Amino acid sequence: MAQRLGARLGEGRVAEVFAFGDTVVKRMRLPEGKHAIFREAFVLAQVERLELPAPRVISVGEFDGGWGLQMSRIDGPVLAEQMLAGSALEVMAACHRLILSKPGAGLPALKQRVLAQLEQANISDSERADCLSRLASLPDGQALCHGDFHPYNIICSTEGPVVIDWPDATCGNPAADICRSYLLLHHHDPALAMAYVAQGAPLCGVSTAQVFAWLRVLAAARLSEGAAGDDARLRALMVSPPEANQP
Repeated sequence: MAQRLGARLGEGRVAEVFAFGDTVVKRMRLPEGKHAIFREAFVLAQVERLELPAPRVISVGEFDGGWGLQMSRIDGPVLAEQMLAGSALEVMAACHRLILSKPGAGLPALKQRVLAQLEQANISDSERADCLSRLASLPDGQALCHGDFHPYNIICSTEGPVVIDWPDATCGNPAADICRSYLLLHHHDPALAMAYVAQGAPLCGVSTAQVFAWLRVLAAARLSEGAAGDDARLRALMVSPPEANQP
């Protein structure tokens, strides 16, 4: 029997979050929601085993007619609301370092996910061939990569920062996950994105050059995600990434 949800607490492109007693439920909008929810539940179970600051998965089921994931409720403002404070980047980088220090064993390979995105991206055959060649030459890795790590996915709870929204987690190279964060931040504030790489890369044990080596490939891969109005920016980063000016 479907279970009734409480007030809607937030929403994104593919899901909504509702109160459910003293917990929350993330309910998918997409027709393939059942598959996506079980996949995210598996990822959260893996993350919980690694003792990372993340919501705890409780159950998966049908909630008001849609497939949802019941999780522990984390209250507090998102880190994005504090990004003008000087310490916010430090908090974000420290969280990223903790995540990337954990093994990603058992999760999908980051390079395989990027490969699938490149096959679907709206780019020319020559661009695809170039990106596939670059991807093949980039290093593999065994780190836990969040895949969607940005300030709106960090909640500043009373017990410390908690990282949410894990469905894109993979096993891969730390530099790639930092580059992905650069791409997401760049959409809102290019200077902030560059500042994050300058601070986060060395903290996570990689160079800025290693981070930007992924940029052409990841910018092309993101074109497959249907980010509204973002094609021109992503194509510009494919043509002229900032790698040449980085140490």
